[in-house]
Amino acid sequence: MEQAKKLKNIEELDNLRLLLKDDVFKEDVSRIRACCGTACMATGAAKVIRNIEASASETGQKVDIVRTGCQGLCQKGPVMKIEPFGYFFQKVNQADAKDIVTTTLATGYPVRKLLYRANFMTEPFELMETLPFYKKQLRIALRNNGRIDPNNIYHFISVGGYAALGKALFTMTPDQVLGEVDKANLRAKSGSIQKVINAKSGL
Repeated sequence: MEQAKKLKNIEELDNLRLLLKDDVFKEDVSRIRACCGTACMATGAAKVIRNIEASASETGQKVDIVRTGCQGLCQKGPVMKIEPFGYFFQKVNQADAKDIVTTTLATGYPVRKLLYRANFMTEPFELMETLPFYKKQLRIALRNNGRIDPNNIYHFISVGGYAALGKALFTMTPDQVLGEVDKANLRAKSGSIQKVINAKSGL
């Protein structure tokens, strides 16, 4: 995407967010959300991604690779989610890259050896949401972890990044901002935030 112009108001921020949402979360696109958390990187995620990119280039297969934060299930890393099918692959290694490109991305079928199994006697789980580890999770603060690239500012904006800052700068008075901070019970190590609030309140 082209470099964004300097934003002048909250409306321009909102418009940029809408534009980015359409770009970042396009449906029916071959996309791999590859975990690049500490455990997955330590077990070779970067090399796996490079091999997938190389294999895709050789075969002419278009794929969007999103390097996400930790997706959980670290002991099974490297892990990744393959879209638009929703397949969850685990313990992926460099040699699996070609199969992922030629089998899953090209035909829509999963690479069965990369699917998670509770044990060798059971059928594999194809979708991340059906795995026992994820099934009962309700992520709130980390709801976008595994979806976006934390190093990509456009991804951050697309999921609501800077919305609170935009509201504070363009729609609130300084007193209203301090009031929100006071209600949130935020504390800095130096106590500087509370000092400002107390000074404004005459305490």
